[in-house]
Amino acid sequence: MCRRADSWPKDPVWTGRLVISSINDATQIQLRDPKTGTIRHSRITFEHLSSVLGALFAACPISKDGPPAVTKGRHAFIGIAFEDRNDAFDFNVAIDDHQNEVKREEHAATEAVTNPTVSKDFSLKQGQTIKIKLNKKEKDSDSNPAPVQPLAAPSASKQSDNFGQSSIMQQVARRAFSSKTIPEITRVGMVGMGLMGHGIAQTAATAGYDVIAVDTNQKGLDAGLKRIEGSLEKIHARQIKKGDLTEDQAKDLFVSIMGRIHGTIDKKDLAPCDLVIEAIIEDTDIKKSFYKELGQIVKPSGVLASNTSSLPIGDFAGSSGRADKVVGLHFFNPVQLMKLVEVVKTDLTDPNVFDVAKRWAVSVGKTPVSCKDTPGLLVPNLVQALQLLERGDASMEDIDISMQLGAGHPMGPITLADYIGLDTILFILEGWVQKYPTEPSFVVPTILKQMVQDGKLGRKAGQGFYKWNGDKRV
Repeated sequence: MCRRADSWPKDPVWTGRLVISSINDATQIQLRDPKTGTIRHSRITFEHLSSVLGALFAACPISKDGPPAVTKGRHAFIGIAFEDRNDAFDFNVAIDDHQNEVKREEHAATEAVTNPTVSKDFSLKQGQTIKIKLNKKEKDSDSNPAPVQPLAAPSASKQSDNFGQSSIMQQVARRAFSSKTIPEITRVGMVGMGLMGHGIAQTAATAGYDVIAVDTNQKGLDAGLKRIEGSLEKIHARQIKKGDLTEDQAKDLFVSIMGRIHGTIDKKDLAPCDLVIEAIIEDTDIKKSFYKELGQIVKPSGVLASNTSSLPIGDFAGSSGRADKVVGLHFFNPVQLMKLVEVVKTDLTDPNVFDVAKRWAVSVGKTPVSCKDTPGLLVPNLVQALQLLERGDASMEDIDISMQLGAGHPMGPITLADYIGLDTILFILEGWVQKYPTEPSFVVPTILKQMVQDGKLGRKAGQGFYKWNGDKRV
């Protein structure tokens, strides 16, 4: 069986996994039921497979009477040929990896017979000494080098210390982060412990930063901290299952990360922070008032950052009294997993501050991209999706899956709208319509107004375009 497997996106017809298990003219496809583990097979040609994937996705209904018939399913919402789409690259890479793996295994088997030394264990054993001889010039002394001291078993306490200091970021989201903080920033403030704020606080603490987590009330703060605890438990459970962590290590890691997060409802506790990030309501006037407070509370050298995805930062940065130290740090949801961070520079941002912000993003395991201070594209893209739905051009499921598969988005736009809150999107959009009345991208879809009037606000109300149970779509 091929070791690489692609997760098949959630779909009303098929929610299992598609696995390429052989590479030949008639490729075997395995469909694994996620609940029962049952594997059913179908053999189709590459030409047929390409035509199936040339559609948006393949629907593979399972018959109880025999192997499934691979059919074409619904037509693509975006008519992009398979070879021109992003996932064609992933598909080809999976095939190449499988072929290379087969070659490596064949080569290893041959080497084991013809050259037995390749299977010897050359690892350094406890108590052994080694000598290292460097290439030297002839005139250099060729005296015997001093042997390296025997490798000693580290103490349990030392192992724990080293683990806490150097391995923390290796446990997050199945990728290795850098745990090296930057000298300009040691303490981070996070204001707003909601959907984005709790993820940013968790990411910063996991990277080794002390975090002052602030919310307007104790209920919101407690909810944010509970979310972080739940997220860490899930991440560590996956790491334990993979063998990357023991249960004891996971417990120590959990305590270490949570111990760096200090919750408060008093904004004055942000005073000693080197960097303060806000993820509060998307309202320019509210942000102006808030940044005026921050400018008076946070130490003069402190950098202020907004996670806004929809408002020009220059519209409220000046109220802080330190516009040169204000940047944008726009994370993507879920923050713990998404690697990209947009670092936004206004016309007044100091270049050195901008550089510090980008290096800090790298230090928490993210990839920063530099952006100009313009209104974000998030809401206009959601509007386009809602307009397609309103006109009946595509179902909400097709729209979501098209962006997940066609554009590589982790969440479709209709699901994202529910997740953010339909009332929040309406509020932002109506403000943009007033500010940019001639901009064709800024219109309010009737379907959005109707959903809000009916109280169907999305995830937080349990009902939006989809039904929700907590943070999970039903």
